[in-house]
Amino acid sequence: GADGIWENAAAFGGRCYCPACRKGFAEQTGFGHIPREENWDDPVWRRYVLWRYECGREHTVRLRDSVKRHGEDRGYCGEFFSYLEPGSRENAEDVDAIRDLWDYQMACIFPLTRASLRSPLSPVPVWRAEEQMKYLRATGGGNWTGPDTAGDGATRGPAQTPVMLYGHFDNQSRYTTPAPEEMALWLAGMAAQGGSPWDCSFVGVPPARWWDRRHQDTHERFYAFLAEHEADFAGLQSFAEIGLLHSHRTQDRFASGDPARDSYITHVRGWMLALFASHRQWDILPPSSLAAETLARYRALVLPNVACLSDEDAALLRRYVEAGGALLATFETGCYAADGARRERGALDDLLGVESLGVRARGPLPYSYARLRRAGDPDTHALLDGFDDTEVLTNEGHVRPVRAAPGTGVHATLVPEIFPQPPDLSYPALWDNDAPLVTSRRCGAGRVVYFAGQTDRLNLTSGHPDHGRLLHNALAWALADTPAPLLETDAPADVHVTLLRQVSTGRLYAHLVNYSGARGRPVIPPHPAGEIGLSIDSRLTAQTGDATLLVAGATLPVRREGGRVRVTVPRLDRYEVVRF
Repeated sequence: GADGIWENAAAFGGRCYCPACRKGFAEQTGFGHIPREENWDDPVWRRYVLWRYECGREHTVRLRDSVKRHGEDRGYCGEFFSYLEPGSRENAEDVDAIRDLWDYQMACIFPLTRASLRSPLSPVPVWRAEEQMKYLRATGGGNWTGPDTAGDGATRGPAQTPVMLYGHFDNQSRYTTPAPEEMALWLAGMAAQGGSPWDCSFVGVPPARWWDRRHQDTHERFYAFLAEHEADFAGLQSFAEIGLLHSHRTQDRFASGDPARDSYITHVRGWMLALFASHRQWDILPPSSLAAETLARYRALVLPNVACLSDEDAALLRRYVEAGGALLATFETGCYAADGARRERGALDDLLGVESLGVRARGPLPYSYARLRRAGDPDTHALLDGFDDTEVLTNEGHVRPVRAAPGTGVHATLVPEIFPQPPDLSYPALWDNDAPLVTSRRCGAGRVVYFAGQTDRLNLTSGHPDHGRLLHNALAWALADTPAPLLETDAPADVHVTLLRQVSTGRLYAHLVNYSGARGRPVIPPHPAGEIGLSIDSRLTAQTGDATLLVAGATLPVRREGGRVRVTVPRLDRYEVVRF
């Protein structure tokens, strides 16, 4: 018989008003009708959105039970569309909610290059494989930190290996291949996050008869590398110090396939850009991670416009900060209840150090500015590092109207729009005001930075480096009271560095992926990076002999000094793995 069942693209299928759905919705919710229009002020609409997820879970349970009746050794998994998708609500698939029903975690992660407008970020970023593998690693139990960083002495079992389902083709053009360099980065990013590839290039004929047979050597070489080092890619788990919280309910409420209208996915990816560039080690945290014992493993939490939060989640985050954690939040974080209903005041406003003015966000403001403020606690001046020669920064998008609560430091305020044309009228009507854009405060033993605007989103969409610097400064200040990073490197910002641990052996692996050729599409060969220094907290490894370069097939001398284990990678082309 069959070894298992793979369910292809399970989905609710959008909105349905058939007799079965009308009857089921009424019986299970008590509401007598299914709304015809999307209206988040309507409690019936909000309940309908959640009901579709409940139907999806019920279907998954029934299918899994059907498969397992033929033996517990029969495998079951379903294809779902990658989690940062505006259409996930219509599909009613939430992997975090059904993860225990699958035997492995898998997502279809195809390249998409049409309509990219030479951008490396749209319609999907060139590092999409990394973000998706991070998410599946989390839902499969692969976010792990050892006793030296968690402090809990826990022993965690093996995680499920995340699986990247992909094809040789651009999914918007099934019969032609994407650029070979983009495909090579796709594979490297998958492996760098502890994933496993599943090539599903379905075009109706066997590979020898494909019409476009280019770049097969790219796949052959990478699969040969994985086969040669199979033992090095088994059971890898993360070693991270920062958690980026993903909110499926906020994504339902605010994501859009139009980047100009989106108010969630662009926030998440803007923070991802900043975290990759900082080389800090970070995990994606699905909603199920909101538990005290899980959050305690992380030195900082990032909330990219996590607008939808329950009161219980807000209380948990408050206790996390008071106990010494750092928190960085943006825009309307906490301004909506878990089901998407608007709150009168934000659930985290007291923690963020702001007071709501009771009005909706202003914007878009394409010609506004941030006026920098350097008064107050000298310790917080680090939030404005690198801006010594300017008093203003460019700003745009929406801004949440708030006032700073007593004791909150204000580091930038909103300058309303100054229209650039005509030049003789291009002057500020209101230069000085108290509408905060960037604030900070200490809370208990922890630190909090809040951006009332869309700084994280702008880091993805505006093209100006100031937004990324603000996020970098905020991260550095928020973590100032914590030990040195688990991994430090002088690698360029477009080299992604990920530290993974193999629990069965205790080995550490530093994966380096060079995206320097991916500053636009089509992706071109990367610019080789010269010597790259890496240092790891010596508590993480007992390394005394040479480390190994898996791709180059060479050894590296290891130096132990100052509580760090140090190596120098002599050259990085596209991808390298340092094994400790």
